[in-house]
Amino acid sequence: MPVDDPSARPLAAADLVEGAPPLLVWPLDPQTGVPRNGQRQNQLLFYRPPGAPPVAFSAICTHAGCTVSRWDAAAFLMLCPCHSSEFDPARDGAVKQGPAPRPLPSLPLRVRDGILEAGSGLSS
Repeated sequence: MPVDDPSARPLAAADLVEGAPPLLVWPLDPQTGVPRNGQRQNQLLFYRPPGAPPVAFSAICTHAGCTVSRWDAAAFLMLCPCHSSEFDPARDGAVKQGPAPRPLPSLPLRVRDGILEAGSGLSS
């Protein structure tokens, strides 16, 4: 569910436009359907690279724990506003420019009935 979406509806694969800025979302608890919005660490970034399936990453910067919330549309990079780390969503969240020491953890996705679901847990 997008962070600014009060409807608490599941995110559909069709909600992600190729090459558009990532969506900052709260995951829905699969048992209750309630957004897991109690902690900032639950936020995820969903992105659809051009010509590729959707991907998801933790929205928490691996440097100092700030929320990765900016987008460089010209370079297709996710940016951390605190210390200017840059992450490449087309390369599994790899660090393009630090100080972040490691990529953003990724979340495998699957599509079921048009809805995006976690395939397993976040990578480390």
